[in-house]
Amino acid sequence: MDVDLVARALGRGELRQAKPEEVRAATGFPIGGVAPVGHPQPIRTLVDVALRDYPAVWASAGTPRAVFSTTFAELLRLTGGEEARVA
Repeated sequence: MDVDLVARALGRGELRQAKPEEVRAATGFPIGGVAPVGHPQPIRTLVDVALRDYPAVWASAGTPRAVFSTTFAELLRLTGGEEARVA
């Protein structure tokens, strides 16, 4: 992830990566297992446009050892996400 690209996509100034405790507080999940859905409250989500190139996208499913398969289009729909170049 390129923090500067993400900042521009969000229309914000300088950003930093979140600390593990901030991630868990915002998402309810540990680092390495953050699912794209199921957060305690809605989170603005950016979905990397590079994922369009893959027929299947694997996403974390709540733990560092659990994943599920989806598609780029379905990931956008599930998350209400925005397409953006983030890497």
